[in-house]
Amino acid sequence: MPEPPFATTVTVSRAIAAPQAALWALWTTPAWMRAWWGASEGGELFDCVTEARPGGALRDAMRPRMGGAEERVAGVFDLVEPPARLGFTWVWQGGAERVDTHATVTFAEDGAATRVTVTHRGQPSARVADIHRRGWTDMLADLDRAATCAMPTPSLRDTLAALWWQLGRRDWAAAGALLAEDAVVSWPHGGETFRGREAFVAVNAACPGRWEIALRRAEATETGALAVAELSDGARRFHAVSLAAGAPGRIALLTGYWGEAGETPAWRRA
Repeated sequence: MPEPPFATTVTVSRAIAAPQAALWALWTTPAWMRAWWGASEGGELFDCVTEARPGGALRDAMRPRMGGAEERVAGVFDLVEPPARLGFTWVWQGGAERVDTHATVTFAEDGAATRVTVTHRGQPSARVADIHRRGWTDMLADLDRAATCAMPTPSLRDTLAALWWQLGRRDWAAAGALLAEDAVVSWPHGGETFRGREAFVAVNAACPGRWEIALRRAEATETGALAVAELSDGARRFHAVSLAAGAPGRIALLTGYWGEAGETPAWRRA
């Protein structure tokens, strides 16, 4: 029996009392997404890739905390206009049914709030459309709670990882939001100290060239967190180690050590 007509596009919208930049950061930073994505469903986002650039990969894998089947979604970003619009393919993976669809998320100023709207096209059936409608409704409620600090704050390790991610994206507002207002940042290799969030953001924003950043490690330590990254402007390549201290969600002390990559000295070659 043929299925009755149904809407192939699902639209869900919610006004959230938070700035565009903050909501954009929550949606596009994996370390922050793990704190809220799937919370209403009691899920744990144990694998998350969000390369928010055209052609970048999207991958989410969530498992119920009380046991049950894992949910996996993959896609590719085809629209990235920070901090206003995201577009991506959305493909269910695993199980007996594969569903290929496309979603657009917009972040629009709405008075003192930001209206977040998800438009999900290509629904193959009324059943799948209903699953997506309920899922996005829950997701926007979770985003609202995260933005208003009604959910657990990410660990200091995840905060440090998020800082590197935002620096790589040159999202200075989102990067600055991860530091305490009176944060102290030291670069011992150059004998420099930057006092205050604004000073750190300013020196990074003024850095010439376009740097690509790859985060290699982020770990909790006895006194805070540690991260290892590689940076390149196309001509030079550096390795960086950063040590952070402070409270979850806010870095108060940050020390960075940099070393330029080069050839092994002749006396150390075998």
